[in-house]
This record gives sequence, structure tokens and C-alpha cells, in this order.
Amino acid sequence: MEFPGLDEDQSAHLQARLASLRDSVPAVGWKQMRKVLASDWGEQPERVLEHIDTEPAAAASIGQVYRGWTHDGREVAIKVQYPGIAESVEADMRNLLLLSPLLRQLMPGLEVKDVLAELRERIVEECDYELEASNHRRVERFCRGHPFVLVPTVDTELSRRRVLVIDWVDRMSFDEVTRQPDAVRDRYAQIVYRFFHGTALELGVALGDPHPGNYLLGADGHVAFFDFGMMRRLPPGYLRREAVIAHGVREGEQATVIAGMRELGYRPGEPSEWDGELLLDYMREVSWWLHAEEPLRLAPEDLWRSTEALRDQDARNHILQLRRMTLPPEALLLRRMEGLLFQTAAMMRTRSLGQVAARADRRSRARRRARRPARRLAGPPPPLTAGPSRGGRGQLASGSVSQRFRTARTPAAIQVHSLRGASVLLCDATGGIGTALALELHSRGAALTLAARNASRLASLPVPGARIVGDLRSAEACTQAVNLAASQTGSLNVHINAVGVVAFGSTPNYPPMRTHRRPRTAAMEDLLQTNALVPMMLAGRALTVLRPGGAIVNISGVIAEQNLPGITAYGASKAAVRAFDQALAREARHSKVRVIDARPPPIDTGLAGRPIAGRAPALGEGIAPEHVASVICDPRAGRQGSSVRRFLMVHA
Repeated sequence: MEFPGLDEDQSAHLQARLASLRDSVPAVGWKQMRKVLASDWGEQPERVLEHIDTEPAAAASIGQVYRGWTHDGREVAIKVQYPGIAESVEADMRNLLLLSPLLRQLMPGLEVKDVLAELRERIVEECDYELEASNHRRVERFCRGHPFVLVPTVDTELSRRRVLVIDWVDRMSFDEVTRQPDAVRDRYAQIVYRFFHGTALELGVALGDPHPGNYLLGADGHVAFFDFGMMRRLPPGYLRREAVIAHGVREGEQATVIAGMRELGYRPGEPSEWDGELLLDYMREVSWWLHAEEPLRLAPEDLWRSTEALRDQDARNHILQLRRMTLPPEALLLRRMEGLLFQTAAMMRTRSLGQVAARADRRSRARRRARRPARRLAGPPPPLTAGPSRGGRGQLASGSVSQRFRTARTPAAIQVHSLRGASVLLCDATGGIGTALALELHSRGAALTLAARNASRLASLPVPGARIVGDLRSAEACTQAVNLAASQTGSLNVHINAVGVVAFGSTPNYPPMRTHRRPRTAAMEDLLQTNALVPMMLAGRALTVLRPGGAIVNISGVIAEQNLPGITAYGASKAAVRAFDQALAREARHSKVRVIDARPPPIDTGLAGRPIAGRAPALGEGIAPEHVASVICDPRAGRQGSSVRRFLMVHA
């Protein structure tokens, strides 16, 4: 659900809260789903259909899809609602007003009661498959005979409140589309845009669920569209009035923009109460892609371009004015449609979806390995257990990842529930452990702000969230990163620092050595500045904005657990962070902020192969970064007694 006036991470926070119903639905077996079919059809499904596959072909938002054949030979898709889900959704929607304080905090100008009533009505309607069948038939008739759009025929005789039956279509998934040539992807994106905006303009309805799983590309070039459970009839002439605002933004007419937004209900109060120039600048920033003069091919890095206005010198003024805006209920699905289409078009240019799946698979394998008995370096990485490390000097600690994750003492009253919706600042999000953390945090529903030095790598990271590019060795860059993270949701819950460099060589040789990347900085200075001062500056700034119950996480693990020659200065820079964390924890008690010193064993990030000086000695096998990220983000991966069991918190 997209909310105009909220930035990407604030919107993600609300999406996570509202989508918790869907995310928590367990897989349901055929025996239970068969009862739903039999109840709604009034007889056994084997009599209604010639044949039905008992294994689901796909999962829908609140149900499962099965493949079947009718007695007259038609191949059909049968969407069956999870038993009891409609009643559960309706009951939870009655409690939707519990979100009112959160919404009022984020956007004081929002007409919360009207927006939540609209939201409740649309979500409850999505549980009525008979209503969806009616919506589907309306769109199918509108698109019948279209040269490149296909809406499968709905079987209204077999469709019921919890059962929807449409013609089966064999199509290409969105992930497969992203691997097609540019010409195929461009045409596909144009068809998708024309379909959703065309139905709004010509049919007068906003289709609120343009998720890429709801439209599939066929070998014949047609794109098949389905899932019309979330639909909103637009008031007559509504889009013409929105077009007036768009014209004002394009032509730079402040008075037109202010008057149009006031008429539609986006902007309460008198015109004199608003800064027209600031409002116009913001509208240009967030809608830049709608006003391109030439055909536009979006890319993943464009996902965060619309938030640039919230990071410039007028960011505070933008945010203050933004929080006074409201959202007309009529525009709720329209804005969601617009936002999801933009995200889909931008992600169409990335080929990293398969990489994300591969990472998830590796992470799953790592977790399975974690349940095996502990082994020495000759075998796989050691498992996750709890307890203090007892490894001696020059010897691998015969323990685990969790043994090396130390938590500085903080008030035991701070409890941890979930990362879902938590505002998280992740520094060095493009490094080996940083990338793994970004993917893990995103998979757990965190609202991310990502900081790194490499702009292209940061832009291509396949997770949503605000981005900031800069050299964090400057105090100004640290302050900007923390301020941006805090501005996303109005607060910060967790700060994680994964910044680090490595250098090798005997201690006497460090001062004259120069880095091959930054020749003006001596290696010793660079080590101390990057590995020690940067975490200190970031943590000090983060402490001023973190919410009570929040956390500061510094990763102080080293590349080798043995005291090998040539890593003395590197080890000292990491030890400085540990000492700082202990001292900071005492200060943070007053703010009820938890300080975490995460000390995993050597991680296989390739960092040792990219030293700023010297050459790495022979090192043992490292543990997978996905494994470490899963422990940091989900301490349950280790034994329940782990000292990291309660270190992250979402502040709802």
C-alpha cells in the first residue's frame, strides 16, 4: 500500500504492519482446502470437475491456486481461499484504528479515520471472491479482443465467495521477463502501464494490486492480467482534476498546484499557509519520471531518486510541510497502483532476482549446517551455540559464531520482538557482510537506510530503502547518514555498522606504507580511522536519535582467530571498538539503548584479498556471511540461551 507524502521506508513500515496477515498464513494441505471447495460448491470437487491437481500450482495472497479441467474439457485455474482467513481479516480490520497513533505521528495532517475506513473496506472486499469475479468479468469485457492484453474468462457459475475459477493460461513469470532482451522488456513494461492507466482513464476504476505476479507474458506476446479483488471506482471527473495538478507541476505553476491539491483534499488549510515554491519543488522531485519528454527506461537506482528532496539542504522544510498533507480516500488505490508500477518497471532492468534466490538458498544451507555437530577447520564452519569463547592464544576457539557475539551490559527490561517495520541504518551495505545483512534485514521487513561509498554498487543492491553515498570517515558524512535514516520514519530503531578495512605487515612498517586506493593516507591511520573512529562517530551520532529500546550494533570480528604475524595493527583497531562499545553501553543505559558488540569468527567475504596494504598470510576457511547475517538478525538460529537472543527491537 503506497502512501503519498510518506517516503519509501515509512510506506514500507505501514505495508509490513498491514501485510502481517498475509505473511503469517501457514501452508494449508489439500484435505482442508478440499473442504472449502466442497462447502462452497455443495458437492465433492471430484464431481464438479473432471480432474483437479491436489498440489497447488501457486500461492495467492489469501489462498492457493489449483489446476483443473472441467467436464467440457476446459483447463481452469481454481483459486481457493484459506479456511477462516476472511473472518480473521475482517476481525483484524475492525481493530485497524490501533494504527491511528502511528499514522498521526508520521503525518499529523492525515485524516486518519477516513483513510483507515477506506483501507478496511478495500481489504475486506478482497476476501469476497464473488465480488472479485464480478470485477474480473467487467475488466474482461472491457479488454475483450485487445491486440496485446488478455484477461482470462471467469467462470461465474463455479465461482463462489471463497472460490474463483478462471481459464488457465501458460505464461512467463516476471523473473523470466527480467532475463529477456531489452526490446521484450520494454514492450512488456509499456503494455503493463497502458493496461492499468487505461482502465483508470477509460473504465473509471483503480486496480490496486499491480503486483508483478498478477500479469504474465505469453509466448504469443500477449500479457495476461488477473486478480481484481482490490478495485475502487473513481468519482466522475476525478482524473481530470488530478491532470490539472500534473499540468501545474510540469509548467511550474505554483498557484495551480496548490489550488488543485486543495480541491482534491491533499492539502488542508488556506493557500497562504503553504510554501508554494517548496511544494512545487517536492512534486517535481517525486514525479520526475512522469514528466520525461522522451521515452524513459527505468533502472533499479531510480527507485530512490524520488527521495532526493528529503536529503538536500531543504530536507527539514520538505518533511515538515509533507507531514501536514493528507490523503484523499479516493486516491489510496490510485497512488498504490502508481507506486507499484514504478517499482516494477525499475526492477525489470535488474538481473539480480536469481542471485537473491541463490543467496536465500545458500542461507538456508548454512542454517542446516548450523544444526550439525561442531567440527574443526578441516570441515564445514562450526555450528551456532552459546557460551563464552575458550579458545587459547594461536588456537581456533572450538565453539561457534554465537560464542563470539558479545553483548555489552544493558537494562534487561529491553525486550526484542521483530524486525518488521523497524527503521534500520546499515553502514557499508555493499561489502560482503553488509550485502548479506541488507538482504536478510529486507527479508524480515525492516525499513532500511543504506550507506556506502560505491554509488553504482549501492544503487544495484536489490532491496528497497533510502540510499546515501559518501565517505564515512568524515564526521559530516556520518551525521548525514544518521539524519537521513531518522528522517525516513521520524525515528531510528537500529544502527548496524559493517564498515571495515584490513592491512597486513609488521608493526614497524605500517607508518610509511601507503594504500593503493588512497595514496595520501598511511595504512596505520587508515586502519584506525576506518575500523575504530568511523564506528565511534556513527554510534555517537546514532545515540542522539535512537528510540528507547533501540540498538547499536558494531561488528568487531576479525579475519583470523589466531594471533598471526602481520595483523597486529588491524587487531588493535578492532579491539578499540570493543573497548568503546563497553564504555558506550554505560552511557546508553540512560537512553535505554542496547549496545551490541558482534564478534563472529572469520567470515568468507573476500576482505582479506583486498587489503589496503600488504599481503594476506595463509588463512583458514571462513564462515558464510549469510550465516552470520542470519544470526545477527534472528538469534533463534543459535541456541535459545544465546547472548544475542534479544538485541533487536521494532518500536511499533
